[in-house]
Amino acid sequence: MEKLRIAVIGLGWFGEIHCDAISAVPELQLAGLCTRTPSRLKALGHKYNVSALYTDYKELLEDYAREHSIRY
Repeated sequence: MEKLRIAVIGLGWFGEIHCDAISAVPELQLAGLCTRTPSRLKALGHKYNVSALYTDYKELLEDYAREHSIRY
């Protein structure tokens, strides 16, 4: 079964709790992270082994839309 890919926008303390929860569910894949703080983004990308890192949520959504042929 294909994993459901999820991105987290906002990586404050509660965003990191979301990342922990997503990572703990075998059917889910933490596929993208977004926050305005580059150092925090890099650190959590490394912690969760996520390479799709964004400082602008609009870029994350545009990449998702492009990947799934969605127009909005």
